Amino acid sequence: CSLAHVSLVLPPPYTALSYCWGNPRVTKEIVLEGKKFRVTTNLHAALCELRRRGCMTIWADAICVNQRDVEERNQQLLRMGAIYRRAEITVAWLGEESDETADAIGLLEILSNTIKTPPLLEPSQIPAESTEITSNQISFRCWNALVDFLSCEYWRRIWITQEVALSQEVLVVCGSHSIEWSKFAAVFTATNQKYGTTYKVNADIASTQGFQQVCQLQQFRADSMAD
Repeated sequence: CSLAHVSLVLPPPYTALSYCWGNPRVTKEIVLEGKKFRVTTNLHAALCELRRRGCMTIWADAICVNQRDVEERNQQLLRMGAIYRRAEITVAWLGEESDETADAIGLLEILSNTIKTPPLLEPSQIPAESTEITSNQISFRCWNALVDFLSCEYWRRIWITQEVALSQEVLVVCGSHSIEWSKFAAVFTATNQKYGTTYKVNADIASTQGFQQVCQLQQFRADSMAD
């Protein structure tokens, strides 16, 4: 990796990374400007996935801000809004995938395609003809996977309010799986607005940190774009 100093007035296209640092004591090594540089394992995984996707210019705070320089950190903190607002795309990195990630993303895709109906249905009510989910057993597995997806550490980060809300485009990525923010948020905001967060189906979903954050973030994004 190499560092490039650019102006935020007319910046080149870049991807901003929104992520959890993870355990600072558990790190992996990268080469930065020809020298060894330690990053957390979660950041390392994110960088590897972004590179696999062809992202060549990336902004990640742990690398682009000198964390040992308090004055620089404070200065960059004031620029965070502009950094995410002017990124070509922001990747919301939830972490490395689990065995259930594909089920969660698949269910989100299905629900986003059925947004005109109550999007959070009982698993037995999901139309089999519009999905690969063909049995109640598999549907319940996917439903549980979605609960786990919305309960990950990322949704407990305070800073994602600014990072996601101000970004032009957001891609939610977990390991090798991803979904556009527009699809992701539409499922939950439509349910929240039309049916409330206390609908009898899937109280587990409504009580997750992720559900609550997504609804709030989407409102913040709408307000930001209106301004």
